[in-house]
Amino acid sequence: MASSQLPLLREDLDRILAGGCSKPGCDCKHGPLFLNPSCCPAAYLRGKAIPWPQSFRLECSECGKPVTTLRLDPACPVPTGDFRQSPCCGSTLEASYVRGSGKVVIRCSQCCAEVLQLQLATRWSLMLNPVARFSPS
Repeated sequence: MASSQLPLLREDLDRILAGGCSKPGCDCKHGPLFLNPSCCPAAYLRGKAIPWPQSFRLECSECGKPVTTLRLDPACPVPTGDFRQSPCCGSTLEASYVRGSGKVVIRCSQCCAEVLQLQLATRWSLMLNPVARFSPS
């Protein structure tokens, strides 16, 4: 299933977190941004590496609907394969992003073991690597 949504960069996630809480009058400092599906109750994530452009798609574990696509740093290795469950205990996956970190961490939802760290691209890293900006024809 293809999504017309552009892949998110590090600046995009930082801007989302900078917006703060959507509750009127709340001035709290929120922790990480959890990238969860909103389409199916009690659903978790599955992930899939997309080799070109270097991206990682997060999907709903129940219906397969895309949650978001993350643009990966072109200087970092691309994860391979599909990520449907944690290798440690076979549980479901969850993803979070901490503002300013530049990394999305995918963890086991049961034991919180880290499964994968994704280094996000920035607009600057894409400018330094012009080949990464264009898809082959």
